[in-house]
Amino acid sequence: MNVALVLQRASERMAYADGPFRIWRSYPGRGVAADSGLGPIGAVDHGDLLVGLRVPMHEHKDDEIISYLRSGVMMHTDSSGRNVELSPGRLMVMNAGSGLSHEESVPAEAARVRMLQIFVRPRALGLEPGVQFGDVDPVVPDAEWRLLVGAEGTGAAIYVRSAVDLYDTRLGTGDRRHVPARTGCGWWIYVFSGEVEIDGMRIGEGDSLASPGESEGEILAHSDAEIVCFVYDLAAPYTDRGTLSGRRRLRGTSR
Repeated sequence: MNVALVLQRASERMAYADGPFRIWRSYPGRGVAADSGLGPIGAVDHGDLLVGLRVPMHEHKDDEIISYLRSGVMMHTDSSGRNVELSPGRLMVMNAGSGLSHEESVPAEAARVRMLQIFVRPRALGLEPGVQFGDVDPVVPDAEWRLLVGAEGTGAAIYVRSAVDLYDTRLGTGDRRHVPARTGCGWWIYVFSGEVEIDGMRIGEGDSLASPGESEGEILAHSDAEIVCFVYDLAAPYTDRGTLSGRRRLRGTSR
């Protein structure tokens, strides 16, 4: 069964800038419903972080936070005493649960960071806090979808406590790839770089396309492109009261 896909242009994202800190925030539910999130997918920040950045220690509750870097190095420090370097070869999931504080910085000797920081809604409030790290190939595969983060209990090495799977892939100009759709699931695709076409709609860097129900789709690359795809269970429970993954009222959304 196919449903109407909802396009969100890069210009519709929320922009925040303060010195070396620059992000563009997508709310996947924009244009789908009054909720800012698309089911358990709360918000996605596309970051362009410059050398010297420091985001001081701050707390999150009831967010599952995925940090996915495509260039540069970022230092993660948290309230449990961890001090870990993140890079395109090292992924992090911070399961904030009942409360976890963290600080992020870009070292003076490092390169500019380009990344996504993803805020997923957990299945319930007040879960046990924790942090996971995983080593991945820094080169995105160009032959298939790569599962980066899976739903808890599915056997994924790095997981979120919600019914969401996160994939990435790289396409060369002219390549085609089917969306990793599944029965009973919706999906959300975000273009990190390049330009692609899905069901006749051309989307470029910062654009996204939401399927709020079961739907298939084929992707055609009009240039070299890197994209991510979230696949989420339409019937699974989640809480929308997280620090950044929680529900927001947005102008221009449908009811």
